[in-house]
Amino acid sequence: MPAEITQRLIDKFPNINIRQTYGQTEGGPCGTVLIGRDVQERIGSVGLPWAQTELRVVDTCGVDVPVDDVGEIIVR
Repeated sequence: MPAEITQRLIDKFPNINIRQTYGQTEGGPCGTVLIGRDVQERIGSVGLPWAQTELRVVDTCGVDVPVDDVGEIIVR
């Protein structure tokens, strides 16, 4: 969700427990999750992998890329 919309949602409904999630149609809804206060403190993040979920960001050769580099997200 774009950061501006997340902030507007937090401002409009300050007492709800927001969950920011990331998933892929072919992989099911369980990719990553960010819950509650972490949504406010880390706007723009998609959170951490769900339990029993492995996630990597790799280059075109399948090698992990450094933090903040562009790559392909793979989830298992």
